[in-house]
Amino acid sequence: VGTTLIISTRTPDGRAMGAPGAGSRGAADAEPLDRALRWLYEEVNALWTPRAIPRLPGPPTPLDFLRDHILLSAPCVVTCAMRGADWQGAMERWDLDGIVDAMGDVPVTVNLTPDGLGDAVDAAGRFVRPHEARMQLADFAQRLRAPPAGAPAVPYLSVQDDNLRREHAALAPDVPAAVPWFQAAVGTPPAAVNLWVGDDRSVTTAHADTFENLYCVIRGAKRFVLLPPTDAIGEDLRPRPAAHYQPGPDGQRLEAVPDSPPAGSGGGDAGPTVP
Repeated sequence: VGTTLIISTRTPDGRAMGAPGAGSRGAADAEPLDRALRWLYEEVNALWTPRAIPRLPGPPTPLDFLRDHILLSAPCVVTCAMRGADWQGAMERWDLDGIVDAMGDVPVTVNLTPDGLGDAVDAAGRFVRPHEARMQLADFAQRLRAPPAGAPAVPYLSVQDDNLRREHAALAPDVPAAVPWFQAAVGTPPAAVNLWVGDDRSVTTAHADTFENLYCVIRGAKRFVLLPPTDAIGEDLRPRPAAHYQPGPDGQRLEAVPDSPPAGSGGGDAGPTVP
């Protein structure tokens, strides 16, 4: 549903992620380690990093997908993969009007940020999570079609943790419970199935996933910027203080506020380790 994603490849101070550097290490021990890390970085980019993302003309066999992509951590685009009766409901009905009609008055969780950056490090160096608002899907759709005056928040239907089956159960029968060739290749049914709906204001910042992802585009387009793991060498990966957005005094504009320290911690809360 009209979705574009850009994964940021820059740190908060504007530096591009990429070649390793000394970072915060002391000058005395930095040089040998830097040489080794630079060698690793160059070898990975020369011998492993794909120069182009292959486009497969249809679903691969589970063995081919396991051998050529999962075991090599090599991405691909599979075309003509969402055909047949299992996909008919989503392909025919899943636009904004269709999902609003199917969901009716059931409330859903919508992530709100002031700038479209969710789960991102802000200018103050804090890891800030979106504000989670409960609303009917019709209200969310209206925010996408005609943003309120001043656009105080960017809405993105992007709560994870199996939201399709947990929050949008009325839509779940429109897609298969699992993609057969993908499930056979990984050897397990999906741990989570999520529905993401947004527009080109929503941006996901650089991150790493520790599981296999299969992303199915029903409407619109989605752009990914994929980085090899060694591109994190030399980046600032310190733990960040955790914060979250919440409505300000006017009840509209969002403000970042620190998370409360855990009970009995006696100190500030540190957020996830992120670039």
